[in-house]
Amino acid sequence: MKSVDILEKLSNPARARSGVISVPARYIHSLASLLSIKDVENAVKLAVAAVENVSKYF
Repeated sequence: MKSVDILEKLSNPARARSGVISVPARYIHSLASLLSIKDVENAVKLAVAAVENVSKYF
């Protein structure tokens, strides 16, 4: 399937739009989990870029 076809299907107003940006972490189910601050910063940058460019696709 071409990426253009996928974007056309995603831009259908009858479909719900959603997305996930995750940050890798260790020991997530314990009292103290570990993660990289760089991973968090980059996830924020990705989220900002996605929101700024969402109108191109929807």
